[in-house]
Amino acid sequence: MKTLLPLWLCILAALPALSPTAPMPRAGQDYALLFAVNDYSGKLMPLTNPIKNARDIAKELETRFGFATEVVENPTLADIDKKLKEYEDRFARNISGRYPSGGQLFIFFSGHGTVRYNVGYFLPLGADPDSPNTTALDYNFWRNRIDAINCNHILVAVDACHSATFDPNWQNRPDRHFSRPGELSEKEKVILNHSKYKSRFFFTSDGKGDQTPDRSSFANKILEGLRTHSSPSGFLTSSELFANYVERAFPTPGGGDFGASEGGASFLFFHETKGPAVDFKTSEQLRRDLEAWENAQRIGTIAAYQEYLDNHPGGGFRSEALETINNQQDELQWRYAKAKDKPEAYREYLRLFPAGRHATEAKNAIDKAGTTLQSNTTDATPDIAALDRFIKIEGGTFQMGDIMGDKEYDNETLHPVTVSTFYLSPYEVTFEEYDRYCEAAGKEKPSDQGWGRGKRPVINVNWYDAVEYCNWRSQQAKLKPVYTINGTNVSADWSANGYRLPTEAEWEYAARAVNGKGGGKVRFGNGKDVADPKEINFDGSKEYKKPYSIVGEYRGKTTPVGSFSPNSLDLYDMSGNVWEWCWDWYGTYPTSTQADPKGPSSGPFRVRRGGSWVNVPVYARCAGRGNSTPDRRSYNLGFRLARAAR
Repeated sequence: MKTLLPLWLCILAALPALSPTAPMPRAGQDYALLFAVNDYSGKLMPLTNPIKNARDIAKELETRFGFATEVVENPTLADIDKKLKEYEDRFARNISGRYPSGGQLFIFFSGHGTVRYNVGYFLPLGADPDSPNTTALDYNFWRNRIDAINCNHILVAVDACHSATFDPNWQNRPDRHFSRPGELSEKEKVILNHSKYKSRFFFTSDGKGDQTPDRSSFANKILEGLRTHSSPSGFLTSSELFANYVERAFPTPGGGDFGASEGGASFLFFHETKGPAVDFKTSEQLRRDLEAWENAQRIGTIAAYQEYLDNHPGGGFRSEALETINNQQDELQWRYAKAKDKPEAYREYLRLFPAGRHATEAKNAIDKAGTTLQSNTTDATPDIAALDRFIKIEGGTFQMGDIMGDKEYDNETLHPVTVSTFYLSPYEVTFEEYDRYCEAAGKEKPSDQGWGRGKRPVINVNWYDAVEYCNWRSQQAKLKPVYTINGTNVSADWSANGYRLPTEAEWEYAARAVNGKGGGKVRFGNGKDVADPKEINFDGSKEYKKPYSIVGEYRGKTTPVGSFSPNSLDLYDMSGNVWEWCWDWYGTYPTSTQADPKGPSSGPFRVRRGGSWVNVPVYARCAGRGNSTPDRRSYNLGFRLARAAR
């Protein structure tokens, strides 16, 4: 988890601002207590920004809103307990209580978070993520303790992975929409409610008990709302901010109330000055649209044009962008067919682009090879012909693990592995493909996070979803399914010829392609030793630069498969875009020679490989290993298909 850019902007909705329609802040009544952890060690990666962000929040609250602030840096669980006890005493209903009960208390947590058995935890300094019940801050306990503080208005903000678990109803809440009934009435009543009713509210940087990414649009959407909102009432309610701006952020944020919060309470942003609503259908909007289009043309990639479409849904160059993307995908698929120079490859080109620029050439190539174009080349149903798109990966022996000597993690021990010949899809499974399965099987389609479906890699699928899809594809192609599935018990028949997930060893062997052969000495899955955001979809922000990476664009979403150049085995997106599920249970590498290893026989986590759009360069390395519980679904996790060479 990397903390978000100023999360305080969402908090300001709970605080009184200077305005002709609101009272001035009362000195000595508003307090802020901020906990931030950077210096994790052991099983937890150190973080860069929590302390800096906490200091920035404190400074803003002091200078703009008159808060008395305190930042507790790198606290242990005992430190947090001691400090909250101090504030409990300061607000106490007795002679020792020095703080007024009618004031406000803002409590902020920033660092790592985790969830175990549906219980969420904030991880302080020294916490063991494998034993959070004894070393971490249990939200269920501490939420009740905070609720009991003798202060009328308390706002808790949690900026950590799985922060949605602070919500006492996080598993049962039908949606993550944040709305306060007390904000939905006329102006005078809203202001009265603000002073009359007790509030216990929270905002969380995610709303589904998921990971907070290295970078998100959460703060940007908040900033957009604060900058552009205009209302004759003179204030912006937190419900308006959430519904009109924040709710469109990624990942989906959460918010709500807890404890003794009363129904009529309200959080407000008061405008310091009033003015006419801003009309964004102006020359400024046109200028930004034109600049974005020119930037897309300058970069010239599919990803660049797709980003223009994503960021400018009403842009004036939408049709031109769509046409350019289609033409580039057409040309890319044709180049692939020409490189393969097989009838099956030309058929696949025609299936994807039946009226493409090279349709006549493709048909002539098929005829020249003495074959006849089948009537099902444009059929959307997967069939055995789709197998011919797979790349044959000739087997061999290689040194699996940290071949480049990066020494980033201790789970990448070098060891010799022999991999048999197998087939691997050149692309990650797309929404287009997975949606056909959902329609046929009557399953709910996974969310695309609002980025679009089609040829983007499918996301929000867990390991069980992936193996079920493999069996369905095998059945459609009249192949023998690999997996026997009985609830969460899944076994594999490695002699079957159907579709399956690659093993971890197969995946790394194929990713490390050099001169058309797997298992070479190379750092990234596109065949290069330096990660360039122009060539891989990952977080290339300056703060994450490594000696083996280049600073560049952070896209903040997936890109259509095949948007970047492949490795020398014609495999695309082996680094970045989405993590890819593998068959194996996660475990420590053996040191002895292994032949076609399948991983441990059991465990709590399945392996995922390749990094994703939201991850920093260290995770995009071919040697980098990730793991997740098999029931985990995420906006940066997908898969690709493999098949035995039989």
